[in-house]
Amino acid sequence: MSRTRTWSLCVIAALGVVTSIVPSAAVPLVRAEEDPVAAASALADEAAEHFAAAGDTDASHAERKKSRREAYWRLKKARNLLNDHLDAHPDETESLDSLYVRISTMLFWTKKEAGMGELEGAGSGSGGTSGGTKPKPKPGGLRAEPRKKPTPPPPSADRDDPAKSAPTEPEPEPEIPAGPTAADGLAEVQDYERRHPGDVPGLHERYTEFLGAFPDPATDEYENAMTRLEALGRQLKDVYRSLRDEDPDELADLGDAESGRLVTQLIADLAPDNDDVVRERAARYLGSLGTRAAVVALIDLLKAEPDTPMGEACAEALSRVGGRIVCARLARLKRPSAELSNQVVMILSAVVERGGPEGRVAGETMAEFALSRNDESLHTAAVELLRDAGKPGALGLASLLSVAGAADVEAHIVHLGEMGDPRTATHLAAYLKSNARGIDGRRSKAARAAIQKFGKPSVRYLIPALDDADVAVWTAELLRRFTGVKQKNDKRKTWERWYRKNRRDF
Repeated sequence: MSRTRTWSLCVIAALGVVTSIVPSAAVPLVRAEEDPVAAASALADEAAEHFAAAGDTDASHAERKKSRREAYWRLKKARNLLNDHLDAHPDETESLDSLYVRISTMLFWTKKEAGMGELEGAGSGSGGTSGGTKPKPKPGGLRAEPRKKPTPPPPSADRDDPAKSAPTEPEPEPEIPAGPTAADGLAEVQDYERRHPGDVPGLHERYTEFLGAFPDPATDEYENAMTRLEALGRQLKDVYRSLRDEDPDELADLGDAESGRLVTQLIADLAPDNDDVVRERAARYLGSLGTRAAVVALIDLLKAEPDTPMGEACAEALSRVGGRIVCARLARLKRPSAELSNQVVMILSAVVERGGPEGRVAGETMAEFALSRNDESLHTAAVELLRDAGKPGALGLASLLSVAGAADVEAHIVHLGEMGDPRTATHLAAYLKSNARGIDGRRSKAARAAIQKFGKPSVRYLIPALDDADVAVWTAELLRRFTGVKQKNDKRKTWERWYRKNRRDF
């Protein structure tokens, strides 16, 4: 054999070995067919980082859009991997429920936040998917078909023959089967829920469709569906809050046109000429829907009937809707009566107790509402409620330090440090006075200790205090300690420019 031929055969053999080792472009680096659950989980973790980055208000519009697209294709691929796996292993549905909920809910919010056409083509060429998306069948036939009139027979062709033209017995109308009942429709949705418990957005949509198809609020089926809808809506929002540490209330409502029809029907039931049972039930259901579309009607009724069972029902509904929209509307109430003020505080307190970003917003609103009222008893009540609420009430409590009892301010500052919310640094910085003596000195020391517990996360909230010459020295000192950076000057604009460039480190 010639030396050339021998060399050629060696090259071919070597290429064969390399081909067997190096994956082709069509094969993903993570072999999903070997462990699709691990691949889906890894994709979900990556998507969560991009989803969080898409909520960075300091980032540019282009950066946030890119982050949404990166999250979207990963979530679609992860969902498809799980769908394929669960089709083959339905016995694992329960064990994979939390992962499916996380993926489907992030996908829901990513699409909610995206602009029209923004996600089209996202992920093409970025690893593909494990098969196409498998849309889950929606419950069909919830509405009965309209009854059709039978077509009359044609007139007789031979009018001269009496026998042929004699009237005949009309044929009986064909029986039209009755449409599905509310029980049938609910059973269909519940069957889907048993098979796909992790599809929270899909379940929310199906229960909404059921309520639109069977809109009788007096039935048990309506009550059961509304209970599930409330739980699903809260679950959707809770995932968003946990990922973003923000309240999703400023986004569009969870529902669609069907939700709008439900709200319109229930708002009509609030009318004063309706039975009290009907009105209170409507208020309760509007609270269960959790939609901001009902907020104005509920607040108007609360203002008109604050100290009645109907007012109580509206207050409860508003506390269940919660979110930034309810808080903003309540904060804007002008000259509320004592009864209405008490209701407002109770509504906000209930939202604060739920915790998270929603609770924090409600705590801030309670403080804003209390400060707008020259009512010492209201100030005291708000301070106590927010102090007892823990971390969700921290920002509101910090806002009320100026109206808290003078003897208690130092104790409140210490408590705020224990609550651990770095956002309160903006308010605590007001006590960082240099060379302070007596009570001011103790408060300054307590404020420094509290802020130092927050550490680096408090940097962005300390920067605005540089405008106050009385506290600028200690504020700048804390900024240097937390960042290890010494600026050419300690003006607010200098630190803000630095923070914008380095915000990803925080």
